[in-house]
Amino acid sequence: MRPNREAFQTFLKSGSSRKTGVMGVTGVTPNKINNLDRHTNENKSVTGVMDIARDCLTSPDIDERRAMAEIEGGVPALYSAGFARLQLTPQPGLSVPRWLQAVDDAGRFLDTFGQQAQAMGWRADDLFRPDGLVRTLQGAHVITLTSTTAALSDGRIFKRIV
Repeated sequence: MRPNREAFQTFLKSGSSRKTGVMGVTGVTPNKINNLDRHTNENKSVTGVMDIARDCLTSPDIDERRAMAEIEGGVPALYSAGFARLQLTPQPGLSVPRWLQAVDDAGRFLDTFGQQAQAMGWRADDLFRPDGLVRTLQGAHVITLTSTTAALSDGRIFKRIV
């Protein structure tokens, strides 16, 4: 099911001022990451993120996140489903802090390079698979992007599987 762009745009026009950019939707601050120690299975007073994510991963939830990313954030439709799933469900094997970092890294990348990546032929899988660019970033920023590589701010080079 595709996002209902017309209904969402009508909703946006009826509300407050329009914001742009993905980071406003997903921003993760160091304070949020550093305060996640209490989010463990041992602390029963805190609802686990995995429990919440399992309950909210429905088609309308994904559609809403896709629409927000595409309409408000300018994320290419090619990447919006992968970004929506990443926001709603931690990937297997990721701790909560690493998952939140991946969401923030993805938002930052899509804000800066989303359109360019699509034009250069980067697939959603190149970004969102377990060994893809988003998981590789780990807080680093993409400095330059070519059709086959991404140079990262910490000196690493991510090579896309073509």
